[in-house]
Amino acid sequence: MGGWKLEVFRMSAYVSLPIVCFYLFNKPEYFKDYLIRNKRYYFSNEDPEAIAKLEEFKKLREKESELKLLAEIESLKKNKK
Repeated sequence: MGGWKLEVFRMSAYVSLPIVCFYLFNKPEYFKDYLIRNKRYYFSNEDPEAIAKLEEFKKLREKESELKLLAEIESLKKNKK
């Protein structure tokens, strides 16, 4: 079909592709601007409204978790009686 030239090309592609990918994806300077921009977007501390919403959400989740635990404790007490 393809002969030995095709097999040599395929083998060199199999060997070189992971090496090239490793080289490209381990270069932080390629991704530096992208990472900094996204980090500022997702982890910005400058918006007080977002911080207040986050704190409110944390308190709500803590209350829900506490109520769930209390309900479990009550059900265990009822099962023991």
